[in-house]
Amino acid sequence: MSKAVQLLSWSVEFKIAPRSYEFHYGDGSSSGPVTDAGGVYPDGAIRHTYAEPKDAARVSVDSTLTGQYRVNGGSWTDINAIADLQNEPVTTLQVREAEARLVER
Repeated sequence: MSKAVQLLSWSVEFKIAPRSYEFHYGDGSSSGPVTDAGGVYPDGAIRHTYAEPKDAARVSVDSTLTGQYRVNGGSWTDINAIADLQNEPVTTLQVREAEARLVER
């Protein structure tokens, strides 16, 4: 929730929430719109396996946001619009080969 903004004699607050994400992995594939933000490796729900090593995989995520506002502490009202965040900063990753190994537990 945002800090209240004073607009003339009104105090206006906003709540912004993610609606969906689309992960682009830099190898031509993407997750498609999903509602899960991913999470921290290795437990996160969004994962991708590269078919081959890549020197510079340009990875990015597009997101859509929704929101609500309220005036003078009243009830929350939906904003009837969606913010579409695309072409945000890209992270370049080096994808290296990994080999599976059997280990004793």
